[in-house]
Amino acid sequence: YGENSSSNLNLETDPITMDNIGYFEISVEGLDPGTRYDVRAVADNGICQNKGSIKSFTTTGGIQKLQPTIDYKSILKTKIVTFICNKYDLNEQEFNLLLKEYPILDKIFRDRFK
Repeated sequence: YGENSSSNLNLETDPITMDNIGYFEISVEGLDPGTRYDVRAVADNGICQNKGSIKSFTTTGGIQKLQPTIDYKSILKTKIVTFICNKYDLNEQEFNLLLKEYPILDKIFRDRFK
């Protein structure tokens, strides 16, 4: 998350582990009242990362509850990429090279997960 600029998301909360797809909540303390913050969820499985859309909110002085989400397509894409990387013993860089070598795979990913 970051203050006053979606291009400056330089602060992080402690990571949480999720066993299922769904909503989650994070509490953040020490935010300044009357300040706009931008936040996004990041799914990281150790091989690939998927970042959710950036959400904004302005603090009012009390406790804020925020539920940033990662859409289902991002989660599915992460699972597919993880499966392929594990099955063929690829790291993220090798997977990206595979997409370049086989344009049809790249097209499938772009069409399916836009």
